[in-house]
Amino acid sequence: MRHFCATLTCSVFLLACASAQQPYHGFSDQSSLDRNDLIVLKESIGGSLDPNNLAMEDQRYTHDNQAYNRVEEGYYQWGQKLYGMGYRDVFYIRALAPHAFRHDVMVVYDHAIEKRVHDAEAQDPAHRKEPNHHADAGIC
Repeated sequence: MRHFCATLTCSVFLLACASAQQPYHGFSDQSSLDRNDLIVLKESIGGSLDPNNLAMEDQRYTHDNQAYNRVEEGYYQWGQKLYGMGYRDVFYIRALAPHAFRHDVMVVYDHAIEKRVHDAEAQDPAHRKEPNHHADAGIC
């Protein structure tokens, strides 16, 4: 009985956490996601979302005391642009990148994208996570 209660409590908690997120990687429905995916696929090479156009050549970029070159900064800013468009799932964004750029994304650029999405989440007041009081109480 005790195990069943703990399992039920954890299940309810996980469902509550999952329902707080938009079901389509940040968008309210599949058509909104598809529409934004098309924009990303169209604009990521030679367009307004092209990492080569997002960072300037003669600038120095650092994030958390780590230096970024122009290309890394372009991918970092690409992650910000997608977050600004409404994408909220870093795993989806990272999976979308090779399709948008029509080639595999080097690990260093993948990390820059991921870093920017996490930085954007940290700066977004709507993304603040409520403290997990259940963990403090020993539940789950």
